[in-house]
Amino acid sequence: MLLSSLITKVFGVKRNRLDTDRKNRMSSLLFFRKFPSLYSFIQQQLESSESHSQLLFINPILIILSKLIISKNFNNIYDANKFLPLIENIIYNCHDGRLRRQAVHTYCRLLPSTSYSNVLADFNHRFIEIETKMAKLNYLHGFAMILAKIAQEFCLLTMNSSTEDLSTVLLVELYENLIKIFKNQSILNGIILGILHQAHYRIYLCLKLRNQSIIFKDHTVILEENLIKLIDNNEGQEAYSFYRFNGSNISAHTQYVRFDE
Repeated sequence: MLLSSLITKVFGVKRNRLDTDRKNRMSSLLFFRKFPSLYSFIQQQLESSESHSQLLFINPILIILSKLIISKNFNNIYDANKFLPLIENIIYNCHDGRLRRQAVHTYCRLLPSTSYSNVLADFNHRFIEIETKMAKLNYLHGFAMILAKIAQEFCLLTMNSSTEDLSTVLLVELYENLIKIFKNQSILNGIILGILHQAHYRIYLCLKLRNQSIIFKDHTVILEENLIKLIDNNEGQEAYSFYRFNGSNISAHTQYVRFDE
């Protein structure tokens, strides 16, 4: 209750249910000029691996950061870009699904759209690691969640812009890497696979909107093939019980998941 009151006092009353209105956000430079001591404190807490296991302690910091917009001022002594790799570390390594979910939300809210191409390139590089190494479930879950969220942002950008850039090439590579993952059954966990299908479909829509000439395999067929394989392998149908495919709309509802390894 106290945190909610403080956030309302600093950032204003929520203007929509999802709390996405820019009027409820503030530039990082303005915020840390008002509260300068918070900059070093937040950086220290994000760097501390012990804090990552304390949901009630680190979660408020992520909520506050999700309200900020990174300033483009080159003389900015409060560079919020430094927080991005620290939040990314939480996404890939923390053991609490609720904390990971908030970290993904904060990361994508902070990430400037000009950095999307770099993030896509990083995703494609991580696919190589997934194919060649035995990645932990926490890592895979974080990767799937952030990939699905970034794919959603790309869809929104594509709907509002018809420009072609490097990101289109990277999206095609990402699409093909996902198909390879599905075909090779590199990931069999139902929850993670469901989120990856969500990301895959969003990338498909994005490339379709960009009038790409590459031949797409029907996304529904890919989903059905993997579902059958999971059932045949006794993986359990419960993993896909939250997964919906309705014509042009696809959504996955993940529960709070903790993968103990």
